[in-house]
Amino acid sequence: MDLANFPAVRVAATSPNEPARILSVGRLVEFKGFSYLIAACAERARRGCHFHFAIVGDGPLREPLSASL
Repeated sequence: MDLANFPAVRVAATSPNEPARILSVGRLVEFKGFSYLIAACAERARRGCHFHFAIVGDGPLREPLSASL
């Protein structure tokens, strides 16, 4: 994907006390690696990191991924 096709986005500064936001968008299939993302977020939570996490998408792994949350 050529990122030059997309305008630059200014990221607003967040407060250090504000939880990070993690968003992933894609088709829920094995090669996209959503299971790794969920495992990484679970590890962050176990380590006491506060964040908001969302996956937007649909596909054949919807139910198994939902069950792992």
